[in-house]
Amino acid sequence: MVHEPLKTGEWQHARETIGPQRGGVVGNMELRTGKYLGAAAVPQAFDKRYFTLQVMAPYFFLSEFTDLVTRFAEYLH
Repeated sequence: MVHEPLKTGEWQHARETIGPQRGGVVGNMELRTGKYLGAAAVPQAFDKRYFTLQVMAPYFFLSEFTDLVTRFAEYLH
């Protein structure tokens, strides 16, 4: 359950959100044809309080993901 802040600074009621367990990684990919038309500039990271949500378009995703997999051991504690 994750609380998200409203634009007014107040907190919303908690909602069930898919995210990683502590120290873990969760991935979700959505494929769409055409150019990215989302409101967020990509790549961009959003602080979800308990985890960080990374939003990327395919041309950014491939290089970032390859680097992450290559350096995965560096992130283990």
